[in-house]
Amino acid sequence: MILSLALGVLLQATPFTPMEYPGADPALGEQVRARCPLPTTLNRVALVANEERLAGRVRDARRAVTGAQWRDLACGRALLQLIDAPSARGSHEMSPGTSWGAGAIDAALRALALSPSDESAIALLALLTTANAEPEELPRLTALMRTAVDSGVRIPVVLRACSDFAVRSGDGASAHVCADAGLRAGIDSTWHLLRLARQAFLEGDSLGGVAHFIDGAGAARDSLAQLDVDWHLQWFLSPAERAAWSEVDDSSRATWVRDRLIERDVRDGRPPGSRLAEHFARLEHVEKNFRLSIPAGLREGARSSSNSFQAYDLSGNRADTTRWNEYRRWQVDFDDRGVIYMRFGAPDKVAVNAPKPGSQAYMSWRYDVDGTPMFVTFGEVDHDGSAGATTLMTGIYGRGSAASTNGAAAWLSARKPTCGSRRSRSSGYARPIVSTSASPRPRTTTRHRARRQSTPWRSSRSSGIR
Repeated sequence: MILSLALGVLLQATPFTPMEYPGADPALGEQVRARCPLPTTLNRVALVANEERLAGRVRDARRAVTGAQWRDLACGRALLQLIDAPSARGSHEMSPGTSWGAGAIDAALRALALSPSDESAIALLALLTTANAEPEELPRLTALMRTAVDSGVRIPVVLRACSDFAVRSGDGASAHVCADAGLRAGIDSTWHLLRLARQAFLEGDSLGGVAHFIDGAGAARDSLAQLDVDWHLQWFLSPAERAAWSEVDDSSRATWVRDRLIERDVRDGRPPGSRLAEHFARLEHVEKNFRLSIPAGLREGARSSSNSFQAYDLSGNRADTTRWNEYRRWQVDFDDRGVIYMRFGAPDKVAVNAPKPGSQAYMSWRYDVDGTPMFVTFGEVDHDGSAGATTLMTGIYGRGSAASTNGAAAWLSARKPTCGSRRSRSSGYARPIVSTSASPRPRTTTRHRARRQSTPWRSSRSSGIR
């Protein structure tokens, strides 16, 4: 066999509708426009003039500026972001080159600093950040959303932002408060149940996590809620299962998901809840290490472009005749290492070259799947104008004496691993293994800044884990 076949099956080679990262609301534009005062016309010239007028009002007010004035300016900038208007010139308290979206978020934060009880400002901030918040911003955003919820705000987008930010920032208490508030109000039940599931696994409560996840699937009635569930299921359902899932009626969704999870745990001989626990463990690691931040206007282009997947057999011969010889990036939330990690878990061995200045860096991962070695290689590329993102390049799947003649196989087989080859068969989160390699670690992109990859975690794996 060759790796491209394995990846084709396990990385959803069959076409399906791309799903945005949980939090991205297809109706964002409509919600922003519903909350913001609009100029008479909505073309670019009119929107730029509107922002200049609002910025001038804030600038002229100086120390007498109000939260409402900053909120209106946040709206003006958000409207420009929705049409992907260039922002090279900058604006008041906004450096040239800063995106209108970032400028809108900053203005909303300034509005709340002056008027903490401004529900329109907190709702606008939630709309702008739910799908775009970076890790270092999460604690501050969580605190703002929690304050609003504690004061009685029950705006759906604020509750959604609060429970999501709280889980991702490690604020378990706020996660429970905000999710429970949403559930009591009967608002976005699937969203909040999925966040409670993730929080339960973080707390080591596998059975509670599974129960919340199944309940969340059962509560998914509208298309947006179903997409929230689909995003998670896409990482371990087979193409055939995905097709079957799309035909399941609303009343059977919870049972169907429960049965698929049980099948995997029984097949792999692991305690109940293990496969779902591993899914969320992988998500925690990937979010911290392989998250991409691509401007809205570039996301579709980044998704539709395909990387030629040059597959090789164990003799080193090109295998271009297979129908799996092309890996098409179908999501743009994680770089290609993140996709492999979500599917296969932590690699058994990692090898990184030490390139000369100006040369391309490469990383190879080895997996031992039921005794069969599998290799994947990533190359460092300028994915979106930042250094450090990687793209999937070559791979091998199989075993035999010829493996020692292949560059990647021989290289990885001869090297000491950067992480141990032990397995953690725990039903909860995998244990971190301290790196023993002095090789430089690659960096991945997040909001156009390079971040270093931390040591991979261990995970249990068999050839059937999907």
